[in-house]
Amino acid sequence: MPSLNMEGPYRFDIKTINEKVTRVSPGNFVLGRKNENGAFLFTYIGRAFTDLNSKLKFWIDKKDKPLFKFRYCVTAQDAFDNECENYHDFVKGGKAKHPRRPASTDWQCPRCNFYN
Repeated sequence: MPSLNMEGPYRFDIKTINEKVTRVSPGNFVLGRKNENGAFLFTYIGRAFTDLNSKLKFWIDKKDKPLFKFRYCVTAQDAFDNECENYHDFVKGGKAKHPRRPASTDWQCPRCNFYN
């Protein structure tokens, strides 16, 4: 089974985001909850190209999910690549669409030919 390789899960609130996400950095995150067996179930995969802390706070009122996990990335392209990897490893059908690259880039998904 693939791994998200992320820190957490943590409570999804502003206080906890500020305590745990302390660097201004690109990164990836997932939002979700724990099931009755204590396993983390994520329902949203996201990324931040510049400031992970701010991006997480953007989602506070938009997603009714009590927990989050995250990881820092070195570059914005790393955040895109990791989001694509998470999409391919964990999203099975449904309404989720392949992660979009920024319009000003020619970045390619590391797993498929989505942009070819």
